[in-house]
Amino acid sequence: QIEFQNYLTKLLKWRKGCRCITEGEMLHFVPIDDNVYVYFRYLKDTKCDVDLSVPAVMVMVNFSANAVTVDMARFREILVGRTTATDVVANKDYSPNLLKSIKIKSHDILILILN
Repeated sequence: QIEFQNYLTKLLKWRKGCRCITEGEMLHFVPIDDNVYVYFRYLKDTKCDVDLSVPAVMVMVNFSANAVTVDMARFREILVGRTTATDVVANKDYSPNLLKSIKIKSHDILILILN
């Protein structure tokens, strides 16, 4: 219980200070093989385009019993101009894989902050 409480506390504190979560737009993608669901939260600029001057958030949910490698080229439209990706909970750097592929564990959720 303590491990889950720490996880939830960290996530809720982060969420509170993340504008794209509280004020942003949502972009959904069709699930991959009905197993991996991916969506983005982002802010728009004055021209109603994706605002690259503020962080965006990518959420990946793997419903599969197996780890899945996700081809990031599929999300090019929202990733263009982003160079860093950091796991919000584990603080792991996914930047080298941002435009290639990211592996997500079975029954896992990965939340990345994108800059």
